[in-house]
Amino acid sequence: MTQGFTTADRERFNNLLQLAARTSFPGERENALAAAERLAARHGMTLNEAAAYDAPPDPDVVPPPVDPFWAGVVRSAHLTDAFIVADKRRREEALRAARARGLDEELHRVHHRQPPRTARKSRGRGGRSPSALAQVLLNETSLSLSAVADITGLDIYAVTSLKLKLRASA
Repeated sequence: MTQGFTTADRERFNNLLQLAARTSFPGERENALAAAERLAARHGMTLNEAAAYDAPPDPDVVPPPVDPFWAGVVRSAHLTDAFIVADKRRREEALRAARARGLDEELHRVHHRQPPRTARKSRGRGGRSPSALAQVLLNETSLSLSAVADITGLDIYAVTSLKLKLRASA
């Protein structure tokens, strides 16, 4: 009978118990528990005793001395983290209280007003009506009648009629 687990045995035992706890396969779970029981028996303990076993501190291992500077840095970093967590919690509580009072809805309504709707003018045609645009295109370009019809959205007959009317007035 040995005195207790070595560090390596303790780690192996804990790994076997974790494997048994998280696996979804019954055979793997049984094998992990059987291996943990064998390891505990090798040290003269039952599975429950080994799971509850806390190794006494090794007298040969002396913890390194604590540097006061780094101890202060670690302490301040921990305090900073605690302040951040507390500040986030206070902010969330304040937001919840503001929403409960309806403050958020009022601010949303004031700052997110919908702009008044206006008629949009097409910038591509300079705000002209389709027939006025067709007239300009027929006078100033050498585009075909079908191209002018495609650009203005008028049918080919309206563009042809416009072309004939422009000839008569010239």
